[in-house]
Amino acid sequence: MELEKASARLAPRSPWQAADLGTQFYRHWAGSITRVWLLFTAVPYALLLSMAALNNSLWPLFIFWWLKPLWERPLLAFYSHALFGETLTLKALLKRWRSYALPGLAGQLTWRRLSPMRSFNACVWQLEQVKGDTASQRLKVLNSYPSNRAGMLTLLVLHLEQFMTLGLMALLYMLVPWQFNLELSDWFYDQSALQLVISGLCFYLVLCVTEPLYVACGFALYLNKRTWLEGWDLQLGLSRLGKRRQAARNVIGALLLMALVPFTEPASAASAQSPATGKTEQQEVIELLASPEFMPLQEKTERQWINQDDSESESLMEKIWRFLFDNLDDEDAETNNTPLNIP
Repeated sequence: MELEKASARLAPRSPWQAADLGTQFYRHWAGSITRVWLLFTAVPYALLLSMAALNNSLWPLFIFWWLKPLWERPLLAFYSHALFGETLTLKALLKRWRSYALPGLAGQLTWRRLSPMRSFNACVWQLEQVKGDTASQRLKVLNSYPSNRAGMLTLLVLHLEQFMTLGLMALLYMLVPWQFNLELSDWFYDQSALQLVISGLCFYLVLCVTEPLYVACGFALYLNKRTWLEGWDLQLGLSRLGKRRQAARNVIGALLLMALVPFTEPASAASAQSPATGKTEQQEVIELLASPEFMPLQEKTERQWINQDDSESESLMEKIWRFLFDNLDDEDAETNNTPLNIP
């Protein structure tokens, strides 16, 4: 895990601030993560919903609900790679499904299925891929005080799924013409196959939103807990400081090299000189600077009286300027007498 490549600022946050960061993960990759969810769940849910409608039973839908930890694995794999600059394509997720789908899955589908910490603990099994006592110790450390609020997150998303599903069903039934005269008992009792399909589709549409959001928030809580325990923000700060110092050293070294190169004459350059000209590089530079292109020659004609005294020919301003510059030269001479100009 290369922390420098993280597209989000890794800093210690409160649990709810970390959950809010997870909502931003979902908003940023909403289109891609929804396609991942549809790729892995649309066909299985359609088959199970068809079985439920044919048999007029909710058990196939219960099986899909029980397999939620399995459906959440590709979502977490996508988030964990996208945060650090690697966006997995659907083809790549299908190829790597063994690496992220199997670790810790048996426990999540059996005795740990009803754990309210599912979204948080799944990161340990899937991302760190630890097993046995190592996984137990790791979970004990990450779930230590202060609480990461993963259980509250599960309870919140569970109620959100129920209310959104019931609200969507109520909206659809409100759009039905009044001639059908549907009673409240018709919504929940004596359901026909059509009513079961409609309620099942409403539930799946809600899951297309809540499941990617739930996984993103659990992943953000996991990152926040590790940031608190391992000081990821300090590691990033120290690494940035080291890079800035290294860049400063490189700049200083380059400046020193540029300052020393004109005063050194390499032996290879002396041996490579042409015997006909015998000019050094410094002489060529001097001649180039003394050429008319850089130092153009100007001719000026000025007429003066021959017998006029020089002191009288100077104007008042010329005398003042000469006085000032003469004193300035004297001060420079005094300061230059001091070794290295050190006072």
